[in-house]
Amino acid sequence: MSFLELWWKKHSFEDRKKMKELIQNGKLEIPTGAWVMTDEANSHLYSIITEMFEGHEFLMNTIGKGIFILFN
Repeated sequence: MSFLELWWKKHSFEDRKKMKELIQNGKLEIPTGAWVMTDEANSHLYSIITEMFEGHEFLMNTIGKGIFILFN
């Protein structure tokens, strides 16, 4: 999600709108939505939850509430 945010900041409104449409139509998928990938060798439950929360908060603020219907 951190790289998606960098992309999001640099692109125009039209590009953002196209990406939203791709996601909402199911043509582009964001599998977990965590902010960054946790360390596989030494991850802690609190950090995993925090990263998921950060990524999902970004998605809610940019793509919208309908994004989480796709995760079910």
